Amino acid sequence: MKNIYHLLLLACISFAISSCDIGDNEADPASSFLKIYDHNDYEASYIPIDIKQTSDGGYLILAATQKDSYFAGVRLMKVDEQGEFEQEQDLSDEYVHPVGELMKINGNFYFMAMRESDLRAFIFMVDNTGTLADPIETQFTSPLATSATTEGNILLLSYSNSDLLTVCSELSVAGAVSRSASFTIGAGTSEDGEPARTILDGFKTTGPKPPYAIGKMNNQTYYFNGFYNYTLSLVFTSLNEDDDVQGVLQGVHRESAISSVIQLANNTISLSRYNSGDNYVVPRTELESLSIRSVDDLEGNTFPELVSNAPVMVKSISINGTETALFASNTKNGQIVLLAFEASSGTLVGTKYLGFGNTYEVAGFSKTEDEGLVVLGRSYLTGRFARICVFKLSDEELKELVD
Repeated sequence: MKNIYHLLLLACISFAISSCDIGDNEADPASSFLKIYDHNDYEASYIPIDIKQTSDGGYLILAATQKDSYFAGVRLMKVDEQGEFEQEQDLSDEYVHPVGELMKINGNFYFMAMRESDLRAFIFMVDNTGTLADPIETQFTSPLATSATTEGNILLLSYSNSDLLTVCSELSVAGAVSRSASFTIGAGTSEDGEPARTILDGFKTTGPKPPYAIGKMNNQTYYFNGFYNYTLSLVFTSLNEDDDVQGVLQGVHRESAISSVIQLANNTISLSRYNSGDNYVVPRTELESLSIRSVDDLEGNTFPELVSNAPVMVKSISINGTETALFASNTKNGQIVLLAFEASSGTLVGTKYLGFGNTYEVAGFSKTEDEGLVVLGRSYLTGRFARICVFKLSDEELKELVD
């Protein structure tokens, strides 16, 4: 095996676990755990992207690796139901820049990355054992974000390097395109000007990553959070034709923008935003009209405990029968925080903090078959070594969020 992982047994692990509210000595080791995955290469650095549970109860992890290149490499990791390391593999250096999410479609898992030589986007399929199929080439370049539709298709937000356009597309797992439209990032934009420069800088292994997102409402309206008309904006579209914009929540370049978004039901969405470092959570808002508005017009709850311009993730999940908008982000004291809002009212019903001793940053989370939650993150050992970590919360621990 090219790289050898081992689990860090921290001297303070029992205290850390207690501080994270994760289990007790009699807990099922598969229902509640914290794992940090060390590596024999102390200079190695990892950027976790997403995690999904496999059919054997274990977990598949998609991550990027920092290397001596402009782009990050691609890594897949498989752990068992108790979080014990099973296997890992690095893709060929030909492929770089993996983007989330890790999509579960028809029993298999899909993600996208690009070929370094020409930035062409490829679809990768992984089965439940962690085995990769041959990649499928698409017609698009520079992938920015992906998500799966309820119909089992892939939504792709990408960037056209030749035309300097944001591109929003729906395609099958085999790469067949059903819808695609391009959107201007700003009239007269040059490759060296803004926002093209910001978009390209986001591909750097160490560069800041704008909070790109793409999704589809149940009324067949599509949305993406990306650069449009000079700003990082949330755009709603039918994808019927290029620049077919039904509505925009417009940011200010990238200093004020949406940081996460999810549809709750009908025209109701849940989102977070930031403005010059400050963070706001908008657990429930109605899209009364899809006109052009400023993101700063959205009222929201401020959370000063979050790091400046915090990365935020939100998902709509059911917890103990309560439909919940569950947000995850990073606090200034180095913990991951989960914020649960009742979807029907937008009321904050629970808060939970994960991590102690080291610095922890969230990368992704998903519901598990046992009605618990698995949270993927990055931990900095001794403040220097970036390692992948996984928190598993039992169903009882998750219920505490809404009780």
